[in-house]
Amino acid sequence: MEEYSWLLVTSALVFMMQAGFLCLESGRIRSKNSIKEHTNK
Repeated sequence: MEEYSWLLVTSALVFMMQAGFLCLESGRIRSKNSIKEHTNK
């Protein structure tokens, strides 16, 4: 049971890391290009 809880914690951290990087990249490009930029990756 302990290994499954660690797997859930690490997968949640990876998901939050991806969302944080998306927010970081959104701040670097113009708003009109943000949707196009994120769908290309």
